[in-house]
Amino acid sequence: TLTMMSVGAFLAAVILVAWLPDQRGLLLLACLLSLAAGLPTLPPVFDRLVRWGGMSRLTAVGSEGLTPLGYGTLGGGWLLIGCGWLLAGGSLWAVLNAAGYTQPGRGLAELAICTSAAALAVVAGFVSLIPGGLVVREAVLLGLLAAPFGRAGALVAAVLARLVWLVAEVLISGILYVGGRIHRRDVGPRDQRGCGPRSGAT
Repeated sequence: TLTMMSVGAFLAAVILVAWLPDQRGLLLLACLLSLAAGLPTLPPVFDRLVRWGGMSRLTAVGSEGLTPLGYGTLGGGWLLIGCGWLLAGGSLWAVLNAAGYTQPGRGLAELAICTSAAALAVVAGFVSLIPGGLVVREAVLLGLLAAPFGRAGALVAAVLARLVWLVAEVLISGILYVGGRIHRRDVGPRDQRGCGPRSGAT
């Protein structure tokens, strides 16, 4: 979770510097969130926190199993999570495009701004501890999207994006739930049939 937040805030900060440098308040917020969330995930810091807090006893791998979690693992996680944030930005851009607020020839800049808005909105909403980041997410989206897409476009995106993300999460959860039940139903009898002869032989 901390790595996800750190990557999202860092990506938002980089994009703000490149495309929206006038958003100094949100840029500062992104930098602070990235540092606060990222420092505990650095391997030396993380290792000490786990050992000092006795948290290694709460994991299935123990303290020895945490040793391979080095900078290579962290870097791979950053790359994969960064791709995830790009997809979130793409979904926000798709909402704006479907509503007619995008402009031809500005796809890359719009996608970057949407990625920054989606990442910072979710991270700030998470840190706020308000359920679902209510109001906080919308405030960040409005602040970042008003200039490039207009206040009307920013408002539409803030409302529709939350609905789209909510529906997508419910649908995917439903698919995984049904799929899991079907998988357990199909695998269970085969496992029982396979275990019978072996248990009898022993």
